[in-house]
Amino acid sequence: MEKNENIGKLFSILHRQGQMFFQKAFEDDEIGGGQIFFLLHLIFKKGINQKTLAEEMFVDKGTAARAVDHLIQAGLIRRQPDPEDGRAYQLYPTEKAFSFYKTFELRANEWEQILTKGLSDKMIVELKSVINKIVDNVQNYRNSQK
Repeated sequence: MEKNENIGKLFSILHRQGQMFFQKAFEDDEIGGGQIFFLLHLIFKKGINQKTLAEEMFVDKGTAARAVDHLIQAGLIRRQPDPEDGRAYQLYPTEKAFSFYKTFELRANEWEQILTKGLSDKMIVELKSVINKIVDNVQNYRNSQK
């Protein structure tokens, strides 16, 4: 691979490789690589609704709906009527989700070790700072398009 690849292409490669890593790591579980990150979001943002989940995950409502349905069928999240909006449901992780999360943390640490192999602590801090700036740029652009 060339060293001067397009940044978007490099991020795409990392994303696909990460999906494959987690898919393989959890191939015996009832969750796919795509649903893992929806579940993680719900573990940290308990009680949000599906619309908010889609917005915060930067996906369309249909993608969020399919992920939520899969996670419910797997027993990893549950819906609860929103007391402030009778048409909406709040989403909560189950005990099974918290158990899954413990295993996920171990695999996530393993993936981070793979990603940062050969990098100094200083380089890792700088890398995270640059990536966070890129994420901010993308979010600012997206917000300006609304």
